Amino acid sequence: MAKESMISITATAAQLERITSCAIRMIDYLGHKYPKKEQVAGCGNAVSRYIEDKGVDFYNLVAGQELEGVVAKRKDSLYHMSKRTKEWIKFKRLLDDDFVVCGYLRKRAGTSIILGQYRGDALVYKGHVSSGVPEADYRRITDTEKSNCPFFVVPTGNDGAIWIRPELVCIVQWMPRQNGALNQAVFKGLRDDKAPKECIDTK
Repeated sequence: MAKESMISITATAAQLERITSCAIRMIDYLGHKYPKKEQVAGCGNAVSRYIEDKGVDFYNLVAGQELEGVVAKRKDSLYHMSKRTKEWIKFKRLLDDDFVVCGYLRKRAGTSIILGQYRGDALVYKGHVSSGVPEADYRRITDTEKSNCPFFVVPTGNDGAIWIRPELVCIVQWMPRQNGALNQAVFKGLRDDKAPKECIDTK
């Protein structure tokens, strides 16, 4: 007789509900953390840990480890599948910096602003920002004198870009990643009190 093989699986609360026919989504948050044994009979539980107090200190610790952030949850909150509520709130670790506006790229989904920073005397490509650009700033960018690509080579994915004189500076906020990409970047405005040469690439 063949020996039975053992496999391990990972399931969310909603998946576990379908497996066990238990209404786990109707248990509050702490109930999710420590479900009753009869609700998950035969299952090995692996639950994430939580901190009940010193939330600011915990966030600072997470930020110090360069992680994405924390999620704050009401202890009596329920799990709502595919729905955002004010009972679970993300506190993301966000950075902001100044970038030179180097051009823009029109796409079906909208227009992306092409960003750069100086490394010595050379402008280096830093990515795009699409979200949060006010109409007035967009018009100012598109009205700026056109120019050649300011980078040594045209960055991949920027064929068809409209390049402008690198004379505008903008502030961008984003969620950092280890690869340095501007994740979930948001345009926070143009600034006239800073020269493009002051936008320094620190990576």
